[in-house]
Amino acid sequence: MSYTMATEMKQAQAVAKLEVNHQEVDQLGEKFELLMEPKANWEKFLMPAPISVATLGELVIKSMEEDDFHFSKDFPKERLKYMKGTETFRTCLYEVSQRGWKAFNNANSNTDMINVWFECFSEMMEGVIQGALVGRDELQTDREEAEACKSTAQETKEQFLDSVNYLQELLQVWSKAKLSFNEQLKAVQKEWEQATGQEKRIKQDVTHAKKNQVWQEKQEEAAISQLKAIRTSCPLAMKEEDNSEIEQHRKRLVDIQERYEGSCETLIQLTETRKETEKTRMKLEFAERELEAKVVSLGHGLEALGKVKEQWEKMVSFFQMISHLIDSCLNWIKDYLGSAEDKQHINQAFEAFSVAHLGQVMSETYTKINGKSPSVLSQAKEILCLDCSDAHFSSKKAELDKACEAQKAQSHLVLEMREKFKKKLSKVEEKIKR
Repeated sequence: MSYTMATEMKQAQAVAKLEVNHQEVDQLGEKFELLMEPKANWEKFLMPAPISVATLGELVIKSMEEDDFHFSKDFPKERLKYMKGTETFRTCLYEVSQRGWKAFNNANSNTDMINVWFECFSEMMEGVIQGALVGRDELQTDREEAEACKSTAQETKEQFLDSVNYLQELLQVWSKAKLSFNEQLKAVQKEWEQATGQEKRIKQDVTHAKKNQVWQEKQEEAAISQLKAIRTSCPLAMKEEDNSEIEQHRKRLVDIQERYEGSCETLIQLTETRKETEKTRMKLEFAERELEAKVVSLGHGLEALGKVKEQWEKMVSFFQMISHLIDSCLNWIKDYLGSAEDKQHINQAFEAFSVAHLGQVMSETYTKINGKSPSVLSQAKEILCLDCSDAHFSSKKAELDKACEAQKAQSHLVLEMREKFKKKLSKVEEKIKR
């Protein structure tokens, strides 16, 4: 390049910088704020992400403290798109963990690539703002890379959407199952009340039968004593009337003994009935405890996974937002490549820089706060495959519990990264003013 051409280029760059005065810079800032208004609270889409993983992990831990159980599906199988083959509480949690692991694992690798592209493009735009020229070949390469990044962002969004759809179907089935278990619980409780009432009546009958038996025993003893007394008091040569009296007492004794035997049989029958009723009551109490445990587990599951679903819906929105940011950068590239003149528009470059830098901060923030999410979900899957009696169960449970607490602590990084973004934007605005 000749000295004259180099001088002319420097002058053109200087003119380009001078074309934007302080008032225009302020207008650019206001314009950017309007442009970014829908994305102004982007941190709210990211902050719940690590918490959602912690919520799922804690639900897994809680599920291991109770017996696993099957749940009835009121939905015909042909109407179930996602839940085929998952019919127990824990298998559902495993499937949610598996889908979440796949989504977060792919998102982490894809977001790394997206972050690198945003960083490179924002640096390029910062250079343009300072007067640097960008070659068309370089921009064409950037355009191709941006298209690839947009495709991966859409792919990641679809994976989270798939997880959300599974959760939606799961919540519907669990709601039906909880309703069914509640109805069964009410029926069992009604049967228990009937069995308890019957047992109470039988206890009263047994008490009465025992008293009657004691009375019959006393009657028998009295009759025997009377018969012995008559025989002892009568002389050897008894009169006919004396024999008649003895016969009457003998008949009375036989009658008393028969009634006593009858009372014994009644007491035996009542005792057997009481045992059967008690056994029925105990079975009903066991069934009641089981149903209550299922209802409580499903209640906890519905509450926790309802939150996870809401939080993963925000991940869908987040990656849709990333896709829109890439689109905005692509539009700048397409506009520039379609321009007849290789003229750098500083206001457009500032907009492109702002969008790219926001995308960089958002993708970097995602990577920072969700770096451990796949690992936590992998731990959740592992513990679901263990038996509570396994020697490693307690240590694995403690590890997962610790990892869940660490996940909750990641959210504060989002606000830190937001402040970092604002400071960087302010610095670039100041550079333009200078």
